[in-house]
Amino acid sequence: MSAGPPQDLGPARAAFSELLGDVRAWFEWATLTGLEDWPVESAPEAPVAVAGQRAARAPTGDARPPTVPRPPPRAAGTRDSSGFSSAAPVVASVLQRVRPAAAQPPAESLEIVRADVGPQCKRCTLCQGRRRVVFGSGPSTTAIMVVGDFPGPHDDETGEAWLGDEGPLLTRMLRAIGHARSTVFVTHLVKCRPSGGRAPTSAELSACLPFVERQLRALQPAVVLAVGPLAARALSGRREALPNLRGQDLVWGGVPLVVTYDPAILLTAPQLKREAWDDLRRARDIVKASA
Repeated sequence: MSAGPPQDLGPARAAFSELLGDVRAWFEWATLTGLEDWPVESAPEAPVAVAGQRAARAPTGDARPPTVPRPPPRAAGTRDSSGFSSAAPVVASVLQRVRPAAAQPPAESLEIVRADVGPQCKRCTLCQGRRRVVFGSGPSTTAIMVVGDFPGPHDDETGEAWLGDEGPLLTRMLRAIGHARSTVFVTHLVKCRPSGGRAPTSAELSACLPFVERQLRALQPAVVLAVGPLAARALSGRREALPNLRGQDLVWGGVPLVVTYDPAILLTAPQLKREAWDDLRRARDIVKASA
């Protein structure tokens, strides 16, 4: 009996490797953030047989233990073979729209923008109560740009972004999708902390937003991650609440925009971490698709 032609297992290995990476990333995210729920609503479908062989029988049921009940994810997308919510169709749509704009060369370097802001900026009333200007930190080129609402008290003391209690969680969030904190540029809508942690006024936002836009043009990231309700509304140009902006087809300055919760909120509302994971995977998919 002669052996058949050799089977090309490359696609199957690649698909399995990608699935395994998703599972590993999820468990790291769950471990680091204390999340206990499983990210799928039901068991994955029966695996597709390799090299044209069809499954001999249908699955008999869900062999995994039941999970904690929770509402379905709000992020738009389909469910892939791993059971994870996939944003691939939306990602393709967004990238088709933004690639020409995002491919434009930067108008100026990040250091030019930093020098223009300066350490003693007095363009708005935030200068009256702040200690230090918080320009942002990270490399001059990056795949991900993170924009928060405004600097925290630790940022105000040191002049460095995201150094408070929420900073380590942001670092873990980025690491869970394969990006070290040192490779990502992190900043805020306004470069100075409002007195008492109040929300910045529209005039204060208007004074700072041009510098955030110049940072975007200098960095040319593959995706912008807006964390927090102010950043979500300001960058999307929409007045909707953050939960309603999640998962939507958004673009800011010619770059895909992904909206998610501020890590500070996740520290006090851990039930939102699963939704934040969906947002992070969406950002990761955009980076992969734009490579």
